[in-house]
Amino acid sequence: MNVQTKEVVYIPKSKEQFEEIREKSRSIIMKTALKLFSANGYHATSISAIAKEAGIAAGLMYNYFKGKEDLLVKIIEERFLDLNRYISEQLPDEPIPDIGEIIDATLKGIDSMKDSWKLLISIMFQPDVSQIATEWIGKLSLHQQEIYEKYYVIKGIKNPKESAQALSAVMHGIFLSYAHSGDSAEVRLLRNTVIKTLIEKGI
Repeated sequence: MNVQTKEVVYIPKSKEQFEEIREKSRSIIMKTALKLFSANGYHATSISAIAKEAGIAAGLMYNYFKGKEDLLVKIIEERFLDLNRYISEQLPDEPIPDIGEIIDATLKGIDSMKDSWKLLISIMFQPDVSQIATEWIGKLSLHQQEIYEKYYVIKGIKNPKESAQALSAVMHGIFLSYAHSGDSAEVRLLRNTVIKTLIEKGI
């Protein structure tokens, strides 16, 4: 005698459980998309391919994201927000923290997220992604420059604006290089030489 079994469908009992399941699915989609964008290219990766790899029905993808570009923007946005949260947690509660502490927290944050940053960097310079990525890099650089400039003004260092721009440019280069290569020795060398000098003297 054949015994038919019914599939058990889990129904969340509360709003909190529903949100937890939703956030878990959203996270799986984003991690899957990041890997596929990196391996196959953003343009060549379809929503249906992401859904299949993530084990989610393609139609349900649109319950979480408006489309592929929205998914990409959310991935980039969350990586930068994760980094900012990490930096904030490492810094003392002061109006203008020491620049050295900000930079050290930034470098530690990148190191702690190295694998996901490598994947992100690999797609940020793809031709059909670069404009979106450039906008976010610009936002991060501008935010850094504003903090650096305030610090230089408080310290009475000459050319605070130019010094902030120079330090931001160096950090930008380190950020991209380290995310790509993961060379900690090179980062330490630059931190103890070029960056140290810029922090103490500006330009």
